[in-house]
Amino acid sequence: MAAGWECPSLPMLGLPSKDTARASFLALKPMISAYYEENPDNFHDEIRQLDMLRESCGKPSKDYNGVNLLRRYYSQLHLMRARFHPGPIPIDFAWKDAFTGADYVQEGLPIEQASVLYNIAALHSQLGSYGRRDGEQEMKEACTHFQCAAGALSYLNEHLMMNHSKDISPEFIALYKNITLGQAQECLVEKSLKGIGRVKNLTIARLAARVTEYYTMVSKALETDPCNVVAKKNKDWNKLLKMKIHYFQAIAYLYQAQSCEELEKHGDTVAYEQAAQRTLQAVGKVPKSLGEVVREAVANLGQHVGEKLQSSKKQNDQVYHEAVPDSSNFLPVSGADIVKPMEYIPADPKIIGSDILSRLIPMRAHEGASIFSEEKSRLLRSITSSVQSKDDELKQYMKSLNIEEMNLLLKPPEIPAEVRRQHELASSKSQSVKKMRTDLNELMSLSGKVGDILTTVAVARQREKEETRAFKSKFGSVLSVSDDALPSLWKDLEVLRKYHDDASKSNKELKATFDQHYHNLMLLSGPLAALEASLPKLTLLDAPPEESDSERWQTLMTKVQEMKTQRLTLLARLHEGMDKDDVTRVLIGHIGSDMDVVIEEHMRPHRDCVELIRQNLSAQDKILAAVTEANAKQAKTRQASQDIHKRQEDTFKSLINSGGNLNFLMEKISEGLEFYTRLSGSVAKLQGKVEAICGKRRMERTNVEKENAPAELPLRPPKKPELRGASLPASQVDQQSQNQLDQPPSQPL
Repeated sequence: MAAGWECPSLPMLGLPSKDTARASFLALKPMISAYYEENPDNFHDEIRQLDMLRESCGKPSKDYNGVNLLRRYYSQLHLMRARFHPGPIPIDFAWKDAFTGADYVQEGLPIEQASVLYNIAALHSQLGSYGRRDGEQEMKEACTHFQCAAGALSYLNEHLMMNHSKDISPEFIALYKNITLGQAQECLVEKSLKGIGRVKNLTIARLAARVTEYYTMVSKALETDPCNVVAKKNKDWNKLLKMKIHYFQAIAYLYQAQSCEELEKHGDTVAYEQAAQRTLQAVGKVPKSLGEVVREAVANLGQHVGEKLQSSKKQNDQVYHEAVPDSSNFLPVSGADIVKPMEYIPADPKIIGSDILSRLIPMRAHEGASIFSEEKSRLLRSITSSVQSKDDELKQYMKSLNIEEMNLLLKPPEIPAEVRRQHELASSKSQSVKKMRTDLNELMSLSGKVGDILTTVAVARQREKEETRAFKSKFGSVLSVSDDALPSLWKDLEVLRKYHDDASKSNKELKATFDQHYHNLMLLSGPLAALEASLPKLTLLDAPPEESDSERWQTLMTKVQEMKTQRLTLLARLHEGMDKDDVTRVLIGHIGSDMDVVIEEHMRPHRDCVELIRQNLSAQDKILAAVTEANAKQAKTRQASQDIHKRQEDTFKSLINSGGNLNFLMEKISEGLEFYTRLSGSVAKLQGKVEAICGKRRMERTNVEKENAPAELPLRPPKKPELRGASLPASQVDQQSQNQLDQPPSQPL
């Protein structure tokens, strides 16, 4: 998409739906009696279902459910018509012309089928035109709706074109097809112009040119009889179409110019851009009834073309100097028809649901179904016998070489389903598994602390007994702080010690069990790749391939497995296809056709599947011959693989055992933490009581001992000597006194 211009989503045209009057299928009762010799009263419920289905199709919802409802009703009509082939069904169906509203009534199913098919196409066109086309998915859905509408119209034209009402005559059907296919093509142009898919400029030009061709055919038809009634009823249709003819023709010229620019044909570039500008100018003034979006689209494209033309002319005049051809003599860009009508399947099993009249099976359909069933059985018996023979041969061969027990060199082992299940359970609790180690350490720490406190209390008890005994023997008196509570506390101590001893023993066993499983639990709770990497496996050091190519061996073993898997898949597909192949309904829908052709056409997918199985069987001999040659060179590898297989099996059992103990370990650790939390509280309370009582009794004993201790004599200072006689000089007196103080006392104080 060129810079500065965006392609908008222009309005689309939706075909109007046809209205119908009420009708009933009660007229089928005489035909049931005449064609099938059945009691028609037994089909009352089926007839009521048909009436209700038709009534609901009168006003279907504007969505996929509405489309599927109409398609289901048409499928019932298709099968009903085949059940009563070739006679007409005497029911009058009344419908209105989609454009004039004129009433018309006709007898028989063809008019009903044609009208319903038209409504299917109309609803598809409405869903395609009314929906938003902002993104790639929306554009794709709109394009698909228009293609489905064209497909239903094509089927109507090929199988039901009779003398019906004017609005579904051949001329009108051609008109509708061109409208829907043109709009489908327009969706592709929008997608390309919005840069989705990186479409080449020349391709965009041809896509846009084809839109112009479709809309030109529609515009001409709207101006001639009999289709001009549509233009009279919908006056803006032709206005919009004529505007789009010029609009998309201008786009075709513009992108043809850009293609020439890529090829450095600068004169042609200017000429095509002049053609684009002239085409847009022919649009003139856009009618207000077409809306602001259309007017802006034309104006923006015109501005963009003018800017491109001005730039291209300037470059050519100043640089390239190429001659500019007369664009008025250019032939229109040839269109590229990309979109096709979607094939309409009248009795699509995905849509039809249950066949309401399934109990009515024509005799020819019975006969054809019987022939088809026998053909299927014969084909299935033949290929099943061949497969069984080859399977037995392969099984015996693999058993004789002991290959089934040999793991491939360097190939990761397959993890059993139970190990995968344990991995899923453990990985969903990965955080809890990681936390188990912390919780267990906390449990062991709590256990140690409780043990220390109990030991401290026991030491306090022993000290209290010894101090009490010594006190009584010395003083013979009773303390005021009673020891009545102590026996109860000592009893509690013994009970708590018993709890702790038993729990400690359990903790040791729990820790041993945890240590045994912890590594496996961490593997199970981690990434699956880490678990696979931890498993025992062969390496080149374990089993050196003597003169062998291990990659060749692996390739052959892989081919054997692929051959077996493909064989099983193809056989299962054959069985499933044959079981689901309800040929009776198909035969009912082709009563007037050659049954052998219908049966052969239906058998073709089954025969193709059988051919693929036979090719698989024929490849077995070549593969086994290569395996025999390679297997002879794998003696040591075979022995090593058997040993490693045993180790892998042991590892898997260990992982399964550990996974099975995960919840047990988590519960026991949690219970242990809860138990020791309560026990530590009880032990702390016991310690507090013991310390309080023993502390008071110790303090009282200390006080009593102090009161009964013998009194101590106070220390007296030494007596100063009396100085008699003549007085000494002061200096001598001081010296004498000092000498006396320095001497030790003659007696103890």
